[in-house]
Amino acid sequence: MTTVVIDPYASLADRLDDDIVYSRNASHALMLLHARRASRRKIDTLWLSWDLSRGQGPGEGEDASRIVSMLAESARAGRPFPINRIIVVTHNAERRHQAISALRLWYAVDALSPRDAALHSPRGHARLLDHLAPIERLKRAGVQIEPGLSDEEIEVVQKRFGIAFSVPHRSLLQVGLPVDLSAQTVRQRPRWPDWRHGDQRELETWIRRAPAAADAAAAAPALAGPPLIPLCDHRYLPSGGHLKTCWVFSAHELDVIYYGNDIGAWIGREFEGDSWSPERPASEDRIPYWSDLAERLR
Repeated sequence: MTTVVIDPYASLADRLDDDIVYSRNASHALMLLHARRASRRKIDTLWLSWDLSRGQGPGEGEDASRIVSMLAESARAGRPFPINRIIVVTHNAERRHQAISALRLWYAVDALSPRDAALHSPRGHARLLDHLAPIERLKRAGVQIEPGLSDEEIEVVQKRFGIAFSVPHRSLLQVGLPVDLSAQTVRQRPRWPDWRHGDQRELETWIRRAPAAADAAAAAPALAGPPLIPLCDHRYLPSGGHLKTCWVFSAHELDVIYYGNDIGAWIGREFEGDSWSPERPASEDRIPYWSDLAERLR
């Protein structure tokens, strides 16, 4: 499979088994893409950094707008490029939205912040594919995915609600933001929190909805656990920016149970019909208060 990377300095040396083609500027990238289409050579993944400046500050050099326009115009004319997936890399939420909006009718397109993309990291490519997997599975399950949250949007949400997304939760939301389907679709779909446009009071209520959290904090503050952050409907992930692994909890009224040992296992159970045998996390992965509740009910 061929991976094309359009970035001034990217290096994905950890994937030498792949056919990786680099382009360092917009002009060369345009010629490369046209040549590959003319020779009918497919591209599995196109990594497209928005900022293509070399040695200049952001916004002072060239960017990827010409490439995005060319991809969109060719597709609109009935000649889309043979690209399985496009990943736009930018920290700018406006640019991210601009690129995805222009391309999404014809291509499978996602966006990541430069930090999550890690195109200049020795393990960047492998880590990126790990990040993208949950969103790709949700898309296949029919979940509507909007452009992911930017670093700035994440910080605003965390400050506004007094929460801290765990590492896997943050990664999911920055690759793509799952949202409710439109009013014309089936109402029984799981309900997703809209961290970008959702009603603030509704989201605050949703965070407090987790059973007995307020009562526990009032009765025994030392024993109360972190807030549970809504993932989807009655499924939650614990708050904690330090958490690198995260069990999914199902919480409704006084019932709290484990619903997956990570986001991937939860997606399999919730959307793909996978069976899941209830387990208990290792001691270092237990969440104060919530793990006690989940294990008490078993």
